[in-house]
Amino acid sequence: MLEQDKLQVETNSAPSTGPSAVCNVVSTNPETAILSNFAHTPFTIDGREFASIEAFVHFVKIPQGAEGRMLKHLKIDLPGLHGSTAYKVGKEINKVLQPRLEAMIDAQENWGSLKHNERVSVRWNNEQFQYGSSEHHALLERAIREKFAQNLDAREALLATGNATLVHETGGSESKLTSLPKEVFVSILTSIRSELQTADTSA
Repeated sequence: MLEQDKLQVETNSAPSTGPSAVCNVVSTNPETAILSNFAHTPFTIDGREFASIEAFVHFVKIPQGAEGRMLKHLKIDLPGLHGSTAYKVGKEINKVLQPRLEAMIDAQENWGSLKHNERVSVRWNNEQFQYGSSEHHALLERAIREKFAQNLDAREALLATGNATLVHETGGSESKLTSLPKEVFVSILTSIRSELQTADTSA
């Protein structure tokens, strides 16, 4: 699960960065911790400040209506959180959303058949997108790109992975309800790294 980095698969020694190397991006690996969503890497997106990607991932899930009112206190505190604290707040949000998320995942091949109150959407800037959709993932990618654009240490750490294959393995199975599947996450990081490498070469 992208939102919970539990297991350090790599050792604490500097990882190999060749094309055959594998680099595990988890918060418990000192070499890659800053690349993880848990990292305290403040960034601004559309004029709103967040302390971490983890905070943003959960913030956009806070629903409207009765559920949203139940969680409104989180909307105030969440942007300033990072690490396991942000993750724990996310778990509280997920508990509220879980019944509808599970029903939605089961019916994902027939989204149109779901009643409005059965659907789960993410919301940002007065827009809403289907949970788990390409639009949802594109929104999270935009936030991740802002993180790297605004944090030099994160950019340098990503470049330091060289051409290693990036993975996100926490030692457990990934929940089908995850906001950002690990394959999507590492694809985003790999794409940003490639762009940074190209810019570094042409500079």
